[in-house]
Amino acid sequence: MRLLDVHTLELRTFYGDAIPQYAILSHNWLHDGEEVTFQQIQHPEECRGILGFRKVELLCDQAKKDGFAYAWIDTCCIDKANSSELSEAINSMFEWYRRSKVCYAYLGDIDYTTHSGDVVMGSRWWSRAWTLQELIAPRRVVFFDRNWVLIGTKRYRRIAKRITDVTGIPREVLRVPRFMFTKSIAQRMSWAAKRQATRAEDVAYSLLGIFDVHMPMQYGEGTRAFVRLQSEILKSTNDLSLFAWSYLEESTVKEIFGSEKEFENHDIFGGFAESAYGMYAPHPKCFERSGTLASCGQHAPSTAVTETNGAVYLELHLIPYTLISLRG
Repeated sequence: MRLLDVHTLELRTFYGDAIPQYAILSHNWLHDGEEVTFQQIQHPEECRGILGFRKVELLCDQAKKDGFAYAWIDTCCIDKANSSELSEAINSMFEWYRRSKVCYAYLGDIDYTTHSGDVVMGSRWWSRAWTLQELIAPRRVVFFDRNWVLIGTKRYRRIAKRITDVTGIPREVLRVPRFMFTKSIAQRMSWAAKRQATRAEDVAYSLLGIFDVHMPMQYGEGTRAFVRLQSEILKSTNDLSLFAWSYLEESTVKEIFGSEKEFENHDIFGGFAESAYGMYAPHPKCFERSGTLASCGQHAPSTAVTETNGAVYLELHLIPYTLISLRG
């Protein structure tokens, strides 16, 4: 893991148990060319004219105040020109946020001092795909506004209630991240239903840690990445709520899949052709109504679920049910 020395802005690499305590930043990316890259941070003095350098300074200053010698930010601690490193980093991202001692969530588009508390939930930060795991994985998340004014932490009762109301993530998951794995696949998918990513593939890649799976990155595969994610999930669970999704309305499909190439698999009923996606959902949005589905856990009967050559085989149990007439 590559970390930034908060005093010198030098990058240092650590492995395994030698990784020191560190603070980590969660933020919305600026436009292309406005963030400090791995290559640019090698010469910190030359970065001061880059808009995103302010975030690096704010991160390091706060980390120093909190007693940390190292910090991590995705813009310059990952060499994105190295495809193998990028793939490894994306697969490790959830774990890196989980291991951090504190995560600073920078809501760079709101001014907390001049508005009511509700403005916090209006930030773009809550609608981005990558920030879902960045909210859940760390035990301690501290929110700051655009001027780096402290807002509070995700465990403050007032803030936690608003987070649950807006995101659907249960309070116990916000308090204890590992409780996430007691929730059904469908419920976890529903947390991502309203989130967006600049690249279609990141809708899937940002969820790897949420479902504790790993898979190689294939930028260019588009929405097929989400299908591949579900296939990987199926290999590690018999939770059939993975298939508890709904077709999308046509207007929603057009909003999510703006290009004609992606939209051509859409049928007249607002769904997608079975030949294109089969039993798998095309997007987390399909799970928007699945937020209350609970897993039967250890009480569930043994169910065999396998996928072979693109076909899913299920062994289902039928439960006797008698419909009682309400007529006199």
